[in-house]
Amino acid sequence: MVEEKIKNHDFSGNLTEVKNRKKALYIKDTRKYKKGWVNAEGAPISWIGVPIIVDGDTAAIINIDGYHEDNFKEEDIVFANALSDVVSGIVQKMVSLEKMKSLSIKDPLTSIYNRREFDIRFKEEMERARRYRRPLSIVMTDIDGFKKCNDAFGHLEGDRLLIESSKIISSAIRLSDIIFRFGGDEFVLLFPETTGKQTAKVLKKIMRNLKKLVRPDGTPTTMSLGIAQYREGDTSKALLNRADKAMYKAKGSGGNCIYGIEK
Repeated sequence: MVEEKIKNHDFSGNLTEVKNRKKALYIKDTRKYKKGWVNAEGAPISWIGVPIIVDGDTAAIINIDGYHEDNFKEEDIVFANALSDVVSGIVQKMVSLEKMKSLSIKDPLTSIYNRREFDIRFKEEMERARRYRRPLSIVMTDIDGFKKCNDAFGHLEGDRLLIESSKIISSAIRLSDIIFRFGGDEFVLLFPETTGKQTAKVLKKIMRNLKKLVRPDGTPTTMSLGIAQYREGDTSKALLNRADKAMYKAKGSGGNCIYGIEK
């Protein structure tokens, strides 16, 4: 993402001055520049640094090199500042659009995908499984005793459980697998190219790791999990419904278990 890349930009020497000025810097003779020069080997004789401003800070710098002393004219400096304004505006718009997109598809509490994005991704994965006759597993999860914990220790503790649980699940699944917050204390997981038994192995790891998340009363966190595997002719509704029913069977049996494992 644009925002991640610009945050990691390294500034030093002459770049630091441009960063702090937030406008173009012209160095007529870099050999006489006393504040430190980046990449001194093969450095130009004269130089213009053009800042790219995002959210009020210098995010990147465009280098314009000259190989003669005082290589640039006044109109070049005017152009450099105009270039800074134009490019900064474009990058700012890109960053703002990324933020807006993230807000529309991410759950604000856990920062994982929301129900709206689930509907889109689920439809795509169903179509892929149907077209290429490939396995697809879906998992519905519910945090055991979440309401009781919320009532006893407050909503902040409930929020902590949701946030930490989502992190534990995210760290245990592959990059190709996807976690969503479905609503309340329910998460949904999509496992493309994965059978029910293969999915169950991942879920067992998640269950082990979740027990390290301890509530204020010393109780380890557990989940009820229901798996459903795509069958030929399935609709999205039918597949999701099987996973949901399997999860409720897990809850009905006391929680901290997995139901619906298929070959």
